[in-house]
Amino acid sequence: MLNPTRILKLAILFLAVSCAAVDTKKRSASVPITRNTVSIIDRFENKLAEKLLHLALNDIKAASKDERFHLVDTHRRKLNQSLDVSKLSAGNQRQLRLFEYLWHTEISKSDLAKTELSYMEKLNLETSLSSDAADFSAQAHDKLSTLHTKIRLLTGTPEQASLKPLFETPRNDPENYLPNTHAGRQKYLDLIVDSLTKIERLIPPLYLVRHSEFILEGIEDREDKLLFVYNTATKTLNIDVGDMNQLPLYDVESVASYYGVPGMHTISSIRPLEIQSIISIPGYVEGWAAYVTSNLNRMQFFQHPDSELAGAYFEAMVISLAIADIGLHTENWSAEQATKFAMDSSPYPVTRLKNSIQVASHKPGTFSAPLLARLQFEKLQEESNQVLKQDFILSEFHDAVLNPGVLPFPELQKVVTDWTKQKMLRFRPGNL
Repeated sequence: MLNPTRILKLAILFLAVSCAAVDTKKRSASVPITRNTVSIIDRFENKLAEKLLHLALNDIKAASKDERFHLVDTHRRKLNQSLDVSKLSAGNQRQLRLFEYLWHTEISKSDLAKTELSYMEKLNLETSLSSDAADFSAQAHDKLSTLHTKIRLLTGTPEQASLKPLFETPRNDPENYLPNTHAGRQKYLDLIVDSLTKIERLIPPLYLVRHSEFILEGIEDREDKLLFVYNTATKTLNIDVGDMNQLPLYDVESVASYYGVPGMHTISSIRPLEIQSIISIPGYVEGWAAYVTSNLNRMQFFQHPDSELAGAYFEAMVISLAIADIGLHTENWSAEQATKFAMDSSPYPVTRLKNSIQVASHKPGTFSAPLLARLQFEKLQEESNQVLKQDFILSEFHDAVLNPGVLPFPELQKVVTDWTKQKMLRFRPGNL
């Protein structure tokens, strides 16, 4: 039995063919009619796709949590039954693939409500990436080892010497912290603003896309927390400044870049497709922040040894917490073991590390999901660099990644592959 959508499509097809065949005396019979008919059908198919997707997304947005999976499943079946994918534009085909991804994530969330997902399944839900736990852990340890080597070089620490004594010095130096007063908090705010302003002026080596404007709201009291709020449509930067002893001054530049420009604020401010606004991939956004912050040393402003060391300290903290997250949920680490590992791996305040481990214990993937995403951004960069060689330009690569907004990584892989091929054709047309 034909559904209403099929009947409408047949009626439009009949009308299109009839209109195309009206004046047979003035036109040659076959080619113009076929082309016009195909063009009309393709345009109709794309308009229908856009309308059905819009209606589906409005329904899903208005649905309660309990109704959501049923609606996603119902609309998915309607879309598959009603549309001829071969006639759709590349943009509409991508939207259908994103809808398919939404359906898969809703299945996972539905399974999560019924039975506990494994740690790696949760990571997949957070990042859209599948990975082996042992392989992921090995990559994380390699990253941390590389950072420790860099820290040794920057501080003149012998290769075989323990870094624990080195980390104790900045951790316990009162000069590295501002007082727990309004003046101290305001000073920290001023330093963040200063860093944001400097980075924004110097950003072209990293990307050319303009981000949306931001407003600095200052410090506000919210739910017994003093927060420095960096206000955007998505409120990407909230720093708890209630305890200044947890906020070392050596990470101000990294914090500004991670949460603001060029990090989370930048990628969160890209205007998404309608369907992207209801797809949640939190690890992607923080993974971008971790990835792009690790690229700051490409900017001359960050090539001073003090800035490089501060950036290495921040990265070491982020990666050591990711490894602790992995250890807690795949290797039966205790909270004490995870905290000790983080203390031995970075110079951050003990209280802050303990609080972070507590968060990771209750919410698996909090710190490891961004690292998994960061590794994937780095993999895409390396693959493109290997193909383009001297024609690879980092800022253009970042533009290609940023322009589509947040995507599942399999979809981003298509974007980067297409961009790389286009660059190859432009610079070396005989190679493809």
